Parts: sequence; C-alpha cells; structure tokens
Amino acid sequence: MGCRICRDEKPIDIIKPYDKEPRSAHIIPEPDYKAPSDHSHSKPEPQIHQPTKDTPDDNTKEKLPSSAEKFIDIVPADLDAFNQIFIQQRQEAVNRTSYRSAIERWNPTSLSHLIDILKTFSEGKSIIDRHWFIFYWIASNIQYDTVSYFTKNYQDQTPEGVFRTRKGVCAGYANMYKYLCDHLKMPCEVVSGYSKGYGFDDQEGAPSEVNHAWNVVEIYNHWYLVESTWGAGYLNDKKEFVQRLEAYYFLARPNEMIYHHLPRKEEERWQLLEKPISMAQYLSMPKLRPLYFQLNMELISPCNLAHVDLLAERSYAVVLIKTPADVHLLAHLEMNGKKVEGGYQIIFDRLKQMHRCYFAPANVGKHKIVVLGKRGDDKNESYHSAMDLILDVKQMPAKCVSFPKIWETFTDLGLEIMSPQDTHLIKLVNGVAFAQILIKAPENVKLLGKLTDETGKVLNSGAQVYFSREEKIWKCNFAPDRSGLFEAAIMAKEKNDTGSYWSAVSFKIDAKQIPSPNMSYPRTWKLFHNLGMKLVSPMGTHLINMNSGEKFTQIVIRTPSDVKLMGELVDSDGQSVTCGNRVYYDRQKDYWRCRFAPNKSGIFSASIFAKKTSDPGNFQSAILFKICANQIPLPPFSFPKTWQLYYDFNLKILSPVSRGIIVVTDDKPTVEVRLQGPADVALVGRLENDRKEVILRGHTIHYDSESDVWCCTFVPNRSGTFQGFICAKKKSDSGNFFAAASYIIDARQLSSAGNPLDTKQIFYDFKLEVIYPEGGSKIVLPDNRSFVEVRLKTPSDVVLMGSLTNDQNQKISGGHEVYYDRRHDIWCCRFAPNKNGLFHATILAKKTSDDSLFYEALAYHIEANHIAAPALSFPQTWQVFYDFDLKIKSPRSRATAIWCDDSPYSEVLIRAPDDVRMSCSIQYKHQKVENGALVQYDYERNVWQLLFAPERTGEHELMIYARNINSDDKKSKSVAMFPLHVTHLQQRIKFPTIYPEFLTYKCRIYSPLNGQLTRGSVVDFHCYLPEAVLATMTNNSRMLREENVVNCNFQRTLTVGSDEVTICAKYGRNPHYTVLIKYIVE
Repeated sequence: MGCRICRDEKPIDIIKPYDKEPRSAHIIPEPDYKAPSDHSHSKPEPQIHQPTKDTPDDNTKEKLPSSAEKFIDIVPADLDAFNQIFIQQRQEAVNRTSYRSAIERWNPTSLSHLIDILKTFSEGKSIIDRHWFIFYWIASNIQYDTVSYFTKNYQDQTPEGVFRTRKGVCAGYANMYKYLCDHLKMPCEVVSGYSKGYGFDDQEGAPSEVNHAWNVVEIYNHWYLVESTWGAGYLNDKKEFVQRLEAYYFLARPNEMIYHHLPRKEEERWQLLEKPISMAQYLSMPKLRPLYFQLNMELISPCNLAHVDLLAERSYAVVLIKTPADVHLLAHLEMNGKKVEGGYQIIFDRLKQMHRCYFAPANVGKHKIVVLGKRGDDKNESYHSAMDLILDVKQMPAKCVSFPKIWETFTDLGLEIMSPQDTHLIKLVNGVAFAQILIKAPENVKLLGKLTDETGKVLNSGAQVYFSREEKIWKCNFAPDRSGLFEAAIMAKEKNDTGSYWSAVSFKIDAKQIPSPNMSYPRTWKLFHNLGMKLVSPMGTHLINMNSGEKFTQIVIRTPSDVKLMGELVDSDGQSVTCGNRVYYDRQKDYWRCRFAPNKSGIFSASIFAKKTSDPGNFQSAILFKICANQIPLPPFSFPKTWQLYYDFNLKILSPVSRGIIVVTDDKPTVEVRLQGPADVALVGRLENDRKEVILRGHTIHYDSESDVWCCTFVPNRSGTFQGFICAKKKSDSGNFFAAASYIIDARQLSSAGNPLDTKQIFYDFKLEVIYPEGGSKIVLPDNRSFVEVRLKTPSDVVLMGSLTNDQNQKISGGHEVYYDRRHDIWCCRFAPNKNGLFHATILAKKTSDDSLFYEALAYHIEANHIAAPALSFPQTWQVFYDFDLKIKSPRSRATAIWCDDSPYSEVLIRAPDDVRMSCSIQYKHQKVENGALVQYDYERNVWQLLFAPERTGEHELMIYARNINSDDKKSKSVAMFPLHVTHLQQRIKFPTIYPEFLTYKCRIYSPLNGQLTRGSVVDFHCYLPEAVLATMTNNSRMLREENVVNCNFQRTLTVGSDEVTICAKYGRNPHYTVLIKYIVE
C-alpha cells in the first residue's frame, strides 16, 4: 500500500534575534512551525498584549459558538493500558543509551541475520524493550522513499524489498515492523487509515481512499499504537528526507493519536477508544501535535474543533487555551502561506492560567491559525508548533482592527499603549515628519526605541525615546528619512535589570511625502532624561556641519549641578580620535561646553557621557551627534585626550595645555607633562609607539612633594609617532592603573634616542641615589665583564632587593646579588645575565620598619653580547653573609652546588673570620635530612668545609648558617642557600653526629665520614683535634685506653662492637673528657 500522505514537521532550532522568517519545510508529519526571529536588541519573547478598547473582556466566553460545548469526549477504551509500570518501562527503554549504541553497531547482511541479532539481543529483555529495539532499528536504518512518494510509483514494500533498498513509504515501514514482531512472536497488526500529514490542508472534504499505514501491538494483554514512519524523520523544504528519531510515536496514547491518525471504518476498533469517532468528527477536530500533549495544553475554545469563527459584532476571532504556569505560547495568522501583518496577539491571564489568542483577518478567505509553545523561561529555547486551526472568513466586518506586534515583556512589565490604538500601522502623510507612540509604564521600567527600514537597516538617528516627567508618560518618536515602509520597535526592561533590553511592542510606519531635509534626532540614552539634561544647541538635527576653517565644533548642554560630563570623538572607521575632544563646565554660562576637533575631513561621531558627581560608578552614554567635517585646517586643532578617571580623580593638567600633539626635536628630545591631583591618587606613565608597543625606558614619572606636582617625562627612542599615557588609580586600590590622559608625541624630526633613568615613585619617596653607573637605564655589558654592578646610597632605614628577568619576562635563577656594604655605606646590586640577549634588572626597596612587600624603585635594561659559558650566577644569600664578611670558595661563580655521581656527598667551602662559626643542613621538599650534613674546618685550605649527603635523587636545598661567637645572640642565622640536583646516587651515607665542642675547637674528621658503622668491622679512625691533650674512644659502652694527641692528630684502628662508638678529648686542665663525635653501629 502506497503512502499518500505523511507527516510534515520542522526540525528544532534555537530562536535568535535579527533572524529572518523561518523557511517552510515539508516533512513526514504536518508542518511544525517554530517562532520567527525578531528585530530587537535582545532575544524574542512570546507576543502578549493587554486589551485595548476593542479587545474582548472576560465576557468573551459567553459569545463563543455554542458548538464548542457539544463535542464528543475522547476517552481510551483501555484505561489500564498506560499504567505507571508501563510508562516507566517505556521511558527507561527509550532513555537507555546502551540500547541505542548497541543497535547502531548492528550490521545485518540479510533479514534472517537481522532476526537472529534481534533474538540474541532480546534474550532476558522485556517485551517493551524488544519493541523498542525494532522501532529504533527501523527509525535508524530505513530511509523514507521520497521518489516513490512524489512520483506515486511505489516500489516493493515487502520486508525483503525494504530491507534490500533500506527505503520505504508508510506501508514498507508498517510491514517491516510486523514482520520483525512476528519472528519475535509478539502480536502485531498493520492498520490502514487516514492521517493529517503532508497535503492535508489542501484537500477538500473526506479522502476517497486510505492514505496511510501504521501498527498496533499487544503487550501484556493491552493494545498500543506504533507509528514508525513518523518516528523515523521528516522531509525538508527541498523534499529531501532527514532522518531524526521521534520517540513520541513509540507506543503512543490513542486519545492523542486520534487527532492525526484515523483507522478505516473496517478497522475502527484500532482507534482504541471507548467510543470510536466518525470521519466527519475526525476531519472537524483540530490538528494537535505531540507538543500540545507534552505541554499539557487544553483547548477551551473551540473545543475539539478545527474551525474558528469571528466573534459576533467583532472583527476578530478568539481562541482560549489553558496551560500550566511554566508554558509559554506564541501564535500567528496565515493566509496563502504568508503571515497576516498585525493579525494576531496573545493575552495571558495569569490568574486563570489562560491564553487568550486574538486573530484579526485583513481579507476574506481561508486562514490558518498556528499556535506554538515551549516550556520554561529559557530565552534561547525555541518555540515549536503545537496546534493548527482554521479561520474561514466569508465576509469582512465593517470596522477592521489590527494588532501591533507584542511580546511577553509588554504584559510582564505592565506596559500600556495610549496612542495609537486598534492598529499596527501608522501612516505619515502631508509633510508629517515623525510618528509618536505614547506608552504608560510603571516607575521601575525603562524603554528604548529603534527604527528600521524595509531592508532591516537600522536608522541610527531615526528614534527618540524618553520619559516625560511632566506628563508621566513615555514618548517614543520615530522619524523616517524617506518615503517607504518602516518598523518602529520599542524595547523594555526593569531599571534594576543589568541585562539587555527585551522586545516589547512594534508598529509599522507607512511614510509618504517626508519633508526635506528630514527631521532627525541625536541618539539619546535614558540617562540623558533621567539626569534632567537639556540640549541647548544644536537643535532639530543629529548632524553638525563644520564649515571651512573651523577648528572644532561645540555642543552645549545644561545639566543639574550634580551632573558631570565627558566626551569622545570617533571617526567613520570606528577609531577614537586621540586629542579630539574637550568637555568642561562653563561656570559663567552655567552649562557644559563639549568641544570636538576632527583631525581630518569626513564623518565623525561625537559622544557625550554623563553621571552624577556622587556616583562612584562609571560614566554612561547620554547623547551622540554626527559631525560632517569639511576642509579641516592643518595641523588640526587637538586636545589632550582625557578618560573618565581624569575627571573622577579631579586631575588637572598644568602644562602643556590646549595641545594634544607635541613635537620633539634633537634640541628638545623629551616631553614633560605636569599635573596636580589629590593626595590619595597615584600616577604612572606609559609610552607607546604607533604599533601600540610599550617603549622600555620611554618615560619617568614622580611626585615632587615640595611643589605638590606630578612630573612625567616622555622620551621617544627613535624617529616616529608616539603616544604618552598618564595612568591613575587610588593609592588604596590594589588593582591595575587605568589611563587618565594622553598626548600624541610627534618625534619624526628626532635623530637619536634619549636614555633616561627608569625610576619609580618609590625612588623619589625614599630619596635613593645612584652612585654608579652614571647615565641612563640602558647598559651594554662590556666584553670583559660577566655582570653589571649598580651602587646606590640610601637612608639607613631603607633596604633593597633585586630581580633579573629576560626579554620573555622569565626570572633568571641566580641572576642577582644585592647586599649592603657597611664598610663603604652603600648598597651593591649585581646582575649576571645567563646568556646573550636583553635583560631587565629591577631594584626594589622598602622601609626596614615596613612588614609589607618590596616595591619597584629602579630598573636597568641590560644588553649582553659576550656571555661565556658557563655563565656566572649568584647563590641565594642573606645580608648576614656580608655582615660576617664570608667568602664562598667553592663552588665558584655559580648559584647551584656541584654533584658528582661517584661521590656520596657534595661540598661547599666558605672562608670566614676567626670569630665566626658555621653550621649547615640539607633539606628535601623542605624536610631536614637527619645526619645529612657535616661542617668542619679545613686547616690546609683555611676554609670551613660543609658536606651534604642526600638520601635520594631529586632537588635538594643546602642551607648554610653562621654566628659570631662574640655576639650575645647565640643563635645561628641563615647566610646562604645552594640548590642541589642529585641525578644519580651510588652510595648513601649518614654523617656521624658532632657535638658543639667539635665546632668550637674547629675539628675535622678525615675518616670515616660515614656515621653508620658495621658491627665486627675493622675501621681506621683519623681526626684532627686542635688544642686536645688526650683522646680516647668508647666501644661496646666502655672507655678504651687514652692516647696523647700528637700534632693535633688522633688515629686508631678499632674492631667495631655492638654499641655506638664515640671519640672524646681532654682540653687544658679539664680532668673530664669531652664528647666530640658519635658513630652508630648497624
């Protein structure tokens, strides 16, 4: 049986603003319209409106056609079929992704192979699951045969033919479903009948023959409907089949399917209704789509009727629909496939949860009413078709009305149209230059307007929307620039809403005989009217023409005393004109002068921003004019460019004034800008070239406390054009600086670059002084030097630290050494590049009494061209290192300790004065390694030998401490730290424990250095014990014989017992032995 009529449904798309009308599409079920896109600034919403004079009131129901109350109820014959267990099992089967992924992997080569796969996969599964397997396989693998359908030349629709071609029409789908059910021994029948699908709207009267086929199946003694054709996909507007699963048609409810599927008379039992309906009733019922039932919609009037009539003595029809609170509707009226302009609107009665849908035809004829819906408040969610009705107008009423296009925002925000009423079209004739729409709105609502022509182009100067405080009404003026058709859109939102405006209402404007020149409005924002601003000049236009020779133009605005303004000039390319505006308050005239100086001939946008003086927030847009500049004199007039912060922080430029562009030459290669500002504001500078690249050493800025003036000097580094920025922030603000003012610097006559000292404010605040080197901040490292040394003099309460980074802003480990030379009363800052290239050396400072961070005071820029490998690097040192006059002898000229794979320890040698004692430790991941470090004195080399024995590979820290034995402070202090990278460890040792007297007498262990001895082993002990008279050892907890110490050497060979071994010595007249060293026995 060929499929004569199949459903037509549109794919789901998200509605977005500015999109054009959706394209119509023919797909297997009937068309599922989605909401058309909107022209507003924001996402569209449903069309909803409050009643006007000619809008029905609550008595509308009394005037509805009486037939609405008489239609038969649709009741399923088997009320137990859709019980909770069935519903749950059905939904679980549909939702189970493992079923879908498994079925999608099937690759049957024949029908019998497919049956075998189905049988195997169905083992242990429920009957509902088995039916889903069949439904999903068919929907995923059988394409709708569009060629057969449109040519009426139907191919083989047997299961074998459909499987072979993987194509079919409705009969092929139904036959395939039954065939597979039969082989799984599940009862199934093919139903022949009629459907309201593609082409249904075009037919007149009842169909002469059946035109569709589907299935009924028996599950647990209940019968259910299955529509695999409509579940497989749809035809698009190119009459191409698009495969898309629609699970709604899997085991569908009979009381819903009856609206679009009617079995033939001989099979009316398969309606599965308590009382079957007739063909006449079927044809008179509305087209209710799956979404209608999914949204729990209820058509109140007309009740179960597809046809709607105009209300008596009214020019429109009404459709009443009840929905849950979270359901939103959209509707439109069509005739001959085109929407009727102004022919529809919706009012939502929140109290009754009732949608009143009004439809006003413009001509006689058959109209189509389309109702769309969605659930939830997500603005990005699409509306989809839920229901179609028919409005057949035989005679037009005497008085016709039309509705402006209304969105849900209109009703939600309580808006009301005062003028014009009962129309969507405003006509401008006989020289009338603009249309006015009056809107009432609550105090917490604000509006915005937009005028577009018939091509969708926005007329930037065509709308003016403002609130008249005297009349307490919103005046929305729209001025077309020529004859033609325009759309006047009004958007709205609550004042406390920080988001976008939402479409509220729109009218059409038919403009004829528009006067020339046409009226235009400068663009104004709500702020302009909220702040009580008044435009003094120019009036009646948005365009200012500058005549030949004029240097700048002026806009005059009067404001309340608590309002301040700022401006910006932008050229036709959207580029802000640097130094192109100056906005200031004329106290004598009591108004603001907003001056704009174009830098060339052309069209410019002059923007004026405003805010209350008490408002801590940003300036906001208030009004905008266009400027047409002709024959601008050269060089053009310019203003220093100022930003919002300039006014917010009450800054004042002292010099240069009235010049935004400054020329520098070889005779005067720098630009000095002097400013005043409040005490709580800090300034910084920045110099950029014409490629927006920041120029290193391109500026200095500091505060001169004696004259209470900020001095900013800009130094271009080559010939060209530059921009010098002055940035500001509150001193209490921990965030970034932001631009406050800027100058254009013309350095095209400059042949050589300057080299200023790169200083920061702290440099001047702390009264720092550079002793060496002389000159600027750029230093080229000589061939014979591996580091740069900077010497500074500071007050006694200032401390310094340093940092070295490369040209990629990567910190150079071991790249700096900063210390205070007490002997010469200066700070020495050394910086060692690790390779050839450019480096940035920073010197930071703070007060000794200040517990906070260091602040950048001075920077140098180092160019290194002859760095030898390995490069010099500095270990991390503390000031005490230099106070104690320590010297590192090994490792020399490097920041890291040396590790040899064949040695169990690393060595550091330090020379120290006689009154300094050293100690050390080794750490791994900030945890001290027990007995991992040994310090002793090497008399041959006259240095302290510090040994470090790691327990594992990896990164370690070698900490070195020192103390002065003559100081009252007996605590050792950190003096240096070496990183140690252990790559391979052949032998692990722990040093013996040494006691304080070992360091006091500057002793040394020659052997053994391993502090862990093996019981029974024979060990040679050799120590250097200065000033000792006698020495002995303990072994197995007993004292061995004592021996004289000859030339400070003590040597003995010992068989190790089971207990710890100690070495003791007698000093001077002390009769007791002093323990110096202890070994443990394993």
